[in-house]
Amino acid sequence: MNDDHKHTEHEEGHEHHEEHDEHEESGNGHEKEAQDAQEKNVDYKESFVRAQADYQNLLKETEKKRKEWVEFANLGLLTDLIPVIEHFYQGLKYVPEEQKKENWFVGFAQIKKQLDEFADTNGLKRMEVIDKLFDPQMHEAVGQRQEEGKKPGMILEEIMGGYTLHGKVIQPAKVIINE
Repeated sequence: MNDDHKHTEHEEGHEHHEEHDEHEESGNGHEKEAQDAQEKNVDYKESFVRAQADYQNLLKETEKKRKEWVEFANLGLLTDLIPVIEHFYQGLKYVPEEQKKENWFVGFAQIKKQLDEFADTNGLKRMEVIDKLFDPQMHEAVGQRQEEGKKPGMILEEIMGGYTLHGKVIQPAKVIINE
């Protein structure tokens, strides 16, 4: 019976050792699961941060496009208004000095001023071109002539005004440049 008892103790010890191994494996398994969960957590956090950055970039881009759309929403109206403003400008430029104090001139000058203010409020600007160097992005050369003391390519005369809308050229100035 002693042998049976020893055998049983040996089996119990072996079973106890197997339980301990299983417990260690189980502990290592829990550590591995915890490590995997922690790595997934880091991945999720990184994905979340990237998604937030993408969302912020989308908001910025959407706002930029909205502002651009608003700025250029009146493009058709303002483009149609350019010839009216330009005719006022050209017409008033040639009025003799002695007539500039007469009521009709003062009235037309006031209308032109209001048109200019309306255009300016909406981002439409008339370019200043005289004594500037010719830039094909902003100007259209319709003629050339030689003037002493001026650089080649210098704008000598404006034939028709050029206009920008919020800094972008919508009508190039027609100019005469120095040869």
